[in-house]
Amino acid sequence: MEKGNGSKDSLDISLASFGGQVYYGFAVFDRIRQFSKRNEASVSITGYGPIMSMGAFIIQAGDVRRMPENSTMLIHPTTGGMQGRIEDAEFELAQRKINERQYIRVVANRIKESGKSDITEEDVERIMHANGNNGTYFTAQEALEYGLIDEIV
Repeated sequence: MEKGNGSKDSLDISLASFGGQVYYGFAVFDRIRQFSKRNEASVSITGYGPIMSMGAFIIQAGDVRRMPENSTMLIHPTTGGMQGRIEDAEFELAQRKINERQYIRVVANRIKESGKSDITEEDVERIMHANGNNGTYFTAQEALEYGLIDEIV
């Protein structure tokens, strides 16, 4: 993702994702944001079909976030397995809590930046843990109303 020569062009990304590992999602998010800043380029991300789990996080990296009307977004608690000694599990659990707080913080900040909502981190956490900790599904219209996207295309 390098434009080179200080180009001020835009970059359009198409995204369809059921999610994935938190650290890789954070890496993709950070790389997209860095590209936008370093190249003074506007990054548009259009989510098609499933925009779920880390996909819902990654779309937040776009300067412009879009979904067609038939796409679905899901925000849910971070998940994963643990094995080993009790101390290992406690250590891993502490890190997972840090990762989940980071996810919540980024999503809340992007919603605030959209100007569509005064949502708090606590609100995002409630959305994430709603429905028996299964999270919350959003239609494109609901995602727009919450400030999770900027446009329906």
